[in-house]
Amino acid sequence: MNQPRAWLLVPIACVAAIAAAPGPGPTQSPPRFGEAVDVELVNVEVWVTDRQGRPVTGLAASDFELRQDGDPVAITNFSEIRGAALTTVATAVEAPAPATVPAPPAERPADVPVSLVLYFDQLHLQPRDYPPLLDGVAKLLVAGAVPAERVMVLRQDRQLHLEVPLGSSRQTLDAALGRLAATRNIGDSAETEQIVAAVSQAWQESEDLGGVRARIASAGAGAAVAGGPRAAVGGDTSGVTANASGSGTCDLFVGRITPTVSSWAHEHDERTSVTLRHLQRTGSILAGLPGVKTLVYMSDALETQPASPLVAAVGALCPGQHIDSPQEEMSRELLALTRHLNTNQVTIYAMQASGLRVADSITAGSRGAAGGSLGARVTGTFESAHRTSQRSGMGTLADETGGRLVINQNDFGIVLQTIGQEIQSYYSLAYRPPRAGAGEHRIAVSLEDRSLTARYRRGYREKDGEERMRELLESALYLGITANPLDVRLGAGAIRPRGERHVLPLHIFVPVEGLAFVGPQDAQAAELRVQVLARNVVNPRTAWLTKGFRVRRPAGASGQADLTVEVELDAGTNVVAVGLRDEGSRATSLVSTTVEIAR
Repeated sequence: MNQPRAWLLVPIACVAAIAAAPGPGPTQSPPRFGEAVDVELVNVEVWVTDRQGRPVTGLAASDFELRQDGDPVAITNFSEIRGAALTTVATAVEAPAPATVPAPPAERPADVPVSLVLYFDQLHLQPRDYPPLLDGVAKLLVAGAVPAERVMVLRQDRQLHLEVPLGSSRQTLDAALGRLAATRNIGDSAETEQIVAAVSQAWQESEDLGGVRARIASAGAGAAVAGGPRAAVGGDTSGVTANASGSGTCDLFVGRITPTVSSWAHEHDERTSVTLRHLQRTGSILAGLPGVKTLVYMSDALETQPASPLVAAVGALCPGQHIDSPQEEMSRELLALTRHLNTNQVTIYAMQASGLRVADSITAGSRGAAGGSLGARVTGTFESAHRTSQRSGMGTLADETGGRLVINQNDFGIVLQTIGQEIQSYYSLAYRPPRAGAGEHRIAVSLEDRSLTARYRRGYREKDGEERMRELLESALYLGITANPLDVRLGAGAIRPRGERHVLPLHIFVPVEGLAFVGPQDAQAAELRVQVLARNVVNPRTAWLTKGFRVRRPAGASGQADLTVEVELDAGTNVVAVGLRDEGSRATSLVSTTVEIAR
């Protein structure tokens, strides 16, 4: 039997996929993550418009007021960004307190590029949505508002896929858009018609059965009914009402439609949960990118209460009736997601791809068994509530992260070009957060001129050092974003099997002259922390470990420390990201590599 083998390539330039995606990789070097892991200030990007929706330039720091959790905070840094230009209007005050919030410094270099992420939500998009969306993206690229190498393309079905990484060529983008055009999604293009038809049919059957019961009840006990009462109605007739369209019919209807409502709510809850999970991961992957990251979320829906349209339709037929259909309340999870995205400076433009279009359920309602004015009322009630439900989560994503909700639009080329221009011109405000402890915090921005409107991220969540490092490792793992001030090098030991997986001894070599040794002269030591995140390029399973090391100062002035950890990997190609932090100097290295394990 052959012994498993491993090949370790150190270092790699970029990892091209979250899930394996066809097409060539990037043509340019990947970006580097922000130099500081510990940052003292909270950055707030603000987009200001007038009453006509036009951008407003030329404001000063004195035109803004900032609050955290309701309390005023001083603006310590202020800049107006106009395209590629950066003009510093106010500078930082005295030295800030220790770090609490992971955000890049307020005064960024003028040449930090924009990052635009195009996110195709194939759990909710319909086949007819793709042509106008892809045509809009093509127009954006032709206009050059955002360079092709600054565009990333993500696609989600039940998994999250990186179709085009940052740094790719226009040819790579075009090839990915071609694949998307041919993709068969798993959205709900026919569900609206089906569900309205199911409501109509359940009502018609309940009305017919209720009428039979009412006639039997009117005839009295022992009335001559062909086949007997039980044969006619399929059960006991006691307690039924004589009103064919009253409570008896409604009771029957609610009993028949409740399983349909539960099934609908369960499926849509599951889709929303998957989407929130993928967006959470996306925010982590983008954490290491410097500056503002703009994500255009292209979907038809993000429902936080998906049963509500059916509950409204039932209410139109039977006012006051209650449907016992437990459903998850996604609003809290959605708000937590926005705090995560805000902390990592990800702004969401939520674009409803269905645009201006005749409602799906109108046709279904006109064919429904209920028919007539009753069918039209059910259809209209469901459609109105459904559109509100579909947009609710999308609107929250946009509002809370400082973006915009785009609805009732069919020319996405104009919309995307406008977004491309907006994301390059804004005001950057920074403040030192009060020492209020870890957790979520609200942000509020007001303008001295009340006729102007400000868009900004509405809050953030403080993260501890381990969580911040894991997110930076996600960036290193999936985007190849690295920095190596400690001059870390990696090596592989002899691999050995462990069950269905393999154990790789991973050696992290670091020159000792670059470490911060503290303590008594005769017992100085450096405190180091190693964190590793690894994944196989074929399956979604990841490995995560963290380990501390105490390195004594060697007798000589040079040499290398060998820090060894054991990582469990699957056979095949694995991508490994390693973070090494010197606790004394706070210097952090992030490196990534590939490991090939023979099957």
